[in-house]
Amino acid sequence: MMVKLVVIDDQTVCPVCWRIFKGKYQSLIYRRHYNAIHLKIEKYSCEFCERKFAHYNQRKRHYKNCAKMTEKLPFPGDYPIDCETCSRLIRRGVWFYRRHYKSVHLRLKEYTCQDCGKMFAESGNLKRHQRRCGAMMNRSYTLAEYSRDENV
Repeated sequence: MMVKLVVIDDQTVCPVCWRIFKGKYQSLIYRRHYNAIHLKIEKYSCEFCERKFAHYNQRKRHYKNCAKMTEKLPFPGDYPIDCETCSRLIRRGVWFYRRHYKSVHLRLKEYTCQDCGKMFAESGNLKRHQRRCGAMMNRSYTLAEYSRDENV
């Protein structure tokens, strides 16, 4: 049951804890807040340890350190490994299987570009992106610098 929405000066206020929500999606954020904090609705659960979470991002963060997940992964030397989720054959070993599982099935993106903020699941993809992204940043800077010199 949802408590009546309180709106004061284009701001949504939670009538239970008096938290203020501003911005374009304030009513949506308020509903998520109310369901998670006050009603304790947890609709996301870890498929390994059955722990429950109110938000998708909380579960995603939990996957990085879930002890039961690492228990279910195969032991070193047990390869080629057949992925139980997508039946893909991983020929190189446990490390590659873990990388495959985290990036493909859990969609974890642990590597971030410092220039533009784009996130990647694998460090190799980040390195390739940084070569291009850095070149684009330098090229746009030199073009701006070039146009400044012509205007003077």
